[in-house]
Amino acid sequence: QFSLLAYMNPWLHSPYAGLMYFTNIHRDLYLEESKSIAGAELEVINIKYPFQAYLDINKIDKFRKELVKRFKIVILYFDENFAEDNLHSHHGYFLEDYISDLKHLLKFSNKFPSLGILFKPQFHNRRIKDFFEFDKELENLYDPKRHLEFVQNSKFNYRNIFIPSEISQMADLSISHSFGGTAAYEARLSGNRSVFINSAVSVYEKILPDNVCFNSLEDITKKLESMGCDREKLSNSNLGQFNTKGL
Repeated sequence: QFSLLAYMNPWLHSPYAGLMYFTNIHRDLYLEESKSIAGAELEVINIKYPFQAYLDINKIDKFRKELVKRFKIVILYFDENFAEDNLHSHHGYFLEDYISDLKHLLKFSNKFPSLGILFKPQFHNRRIKDFFEFDKELENLYDPKRHLEFVQNSKFNYRNIFIPSEISQMADLSISHSFGGTAAYEARLSGNRSVFINSAVSVYEKILPDNVCFNSLEDITKKLESMGCDREKLSNSNLGQFNTKGL
């Protein structure tokens, strides 16, 4: 957790627990926080992605081909956990911010009908329709034929058990916040182009290139608009391309 945020959330950090990590930066930060504590002996294990993931490649390829026929370009939005009050916010991202992101993406899609948007919420109780009660405009903007959600309930908790690499292989570009977990990072490891919205709290923002880390969601959609929301123009650009080995 918080591999891309790269700071130690006190809920998750323990000097007496081993660390499974995606990036070297996260590993080094975690160990630095622990080494001054007496008795802290940590075993660290690098997670080789994908792990415990059995992908139905034929099904993914089939759906990808259908999306390519239907849309000139397909983007994927990974949501992030938001706070509903100041007490539980450690990165300044609230419910209102999340709804604002959703509305911006839906408006952008309605401006470019040949654009398809995939959504993979972290939790199965956070479908777009679950937020209609908070904002009626959101309901008016939503078109289930062009705004496709991938949600699979877990039997044990509220997690959506679809994994990032599974959905990202159907899209041309993934979008995520830099303060979050690892969704866009996992998507990039799976070969997908990934861009991040700069949250101003992650150490990765200093090393991610300008073609990957943007100041706002609006800047990302402006970049797509400058390409005419066209798959071929995207493929001829460097948008969302970066080397994960440097992290």
